[in-house]
Amino acid sequence: MKTTLLKNLLCVLPVLLSSCEYQNFTTYRIKEGNNFINYYYSQRNEKKIPNKKIIIFLEGSEYCSTLGIMRSFDWWEALTPANSFNNQLSDGFDLLVPEKININMGEDFSADSLKSMANTFAHRLRASEVVIDSFLNTASYDSIYLAGYSEGGLILPKVYNSLKLKEKITGLVSISCGGYSYYNIIKALYKSRSLDTSSIDTIISGINKEPNSFSKTAFGQPYIKWSNFMFFEPSEEYKKIDIPVLLIHGTNDQFSPIESARFLKNKFLQWNKSNLTYIEFENMNHNFNGDFYPVIRRIEMWIGNLNN
Repeated sequence: MKTTLLKNLLCVLPVLLSSCEYQNFTTYRIKEGNNFINYYYSQRNEKKIPNKKIIIFLEGSEYCSTLGIMRSFDWWEALTPANSFNNQLSDGFDLLVPEKININMGEDFSADSLKSMANTFAHRLRASEVVIDSFLNTASYDSIYLAGYSEGGLILPKVYNSLKLKEKITGLVSISCGGYSYYNIIKALYKSRSLDTSSIDTIISGINKEPNSFSKTAFGQPYIKWSNFMFFEPSEEYKKIDIPVLLIHGTNDQFSPIESARFLKNKFLQWNKSNLTYIEFENMNHNFNGDFYPVIRRIEMWIGNLNN
């Protein structure tokens, strides 16, 4: 099902957060017709003035807010990697986290079929593009880095290529996502478990018959998610990108196999493009064994080298 978002003039409304986990964030809301998109902005220094560098962070595919799940005013049941970036980035970096369409801070929408549309390809792209272009229109940073984790990394190059103000972006950081489409990710995971890959095409045939279904699921997601996300190839988008790119992946990633990252690294070599820095974390899984601190330090080192 394709939903057309109304493209009216944007209205940005600030709302203060007072959660203990994200107390340094301010929430801004962009209105688009009957829809809204939040984003969370943190000026991460004691004087509360903008730094010279900022990371814009695209979260993964969870059916909840990009910040996690908050069950009451001050109790967070689950936190996303955005929280690690918020807590562990050096003070010299500000942070911005776009939300999904029509999702409130801390909301769990896993049981809401209508809101689940926020996780479709078109909606994830639209939310990211609207927030980032709106922010870039007035941003005055020396360096702006666009980073994506997991599914956020999968849409990362498409988001960048779709931005009206992409010339303001200094570099891209892809974490736990390489160049494979979801289709090829699933095939690689099936092969690693010695499963019959021909069954994948049978399942996809069923999705194609009911592409708008919320109730029917495949590979842990509703059909409507896969109907417009399954065959998107991020590697094709990277071919158009000339700014610096950092690709970070764990060798034991159980959701996005390391072969996907190595595939993208080899694509850059085939294209004779020299703008990729590739880093593997040995024996680390999809979320780096629950510790993003070494990942964040490597990102900061890479940014430091770009600025020297």
